[in-house]
Amino acid sequence: ALICGISLIVTIAGGNVLVCVSVYLEKALKTTTNYFIVSLAFADLLLALLVLPLFVYAEFLGGVWTLNLLLCDGLMTMDVMLCTASIFNLCAIGVDRFIAVSVPLNYNRNYVDQRQLLLLSATWLLALAVASPVIFGINNVPGRDPSVCKLEDNYVVYSSVCSFFIPCPIMVLLYVLWILTGVNSW
Repeated sequence: ALICGISLIVTIAGGNVLVCVSVYLEKALKTTTNYFIVSLAFADLLLALLVLPLFVYAEFLGGVWTLNLLLCDGLMTMDVMLCTASIFNLCAIGVDRFIAVSVPLNYNRNYVDQRQLLLLSATWLLALAVASPVIFGINNVPGRDPSVCKLEDNYVVYSSVCSFFIPCPIMVLLYVLWILTGVNSW
């Protein structure tokens, strides 16, 4: 678990750092779409640096949580927020691509405008909103086992719906419309 976990963390961190540095250093890569990709890479980088090490540590100890429960709740909040931010960034990329194909004359690839900044901000704020119940104590239930770091079952359903089951059909619809709009414009 330790070898695989550390290898995974290094690979994820390295790949996402390369994405961020590439866009930062190469002027030709500073496009609107790539800023959405950098936001996605940043979410995945933070996940690799802030969340995965503690999960690897707990797994190394046989799945037993030996740290503070407040740290557990912070870890769970970061996990949900960053995973949700990744999914919402994918959704935002779908929205951006659809707009680029459906109204190409009004879409500026080399300039981030207010709409794109709003979309980027919304991905992070909505991800924080989905994750915030954990840090505000939804996990503090009677009889909570301090040796296990996990999310409360009712919250898992809420989080899954908000983080996956709502964005997934939206992404599928956007990409289908993107393909159909792109084909029709040829």
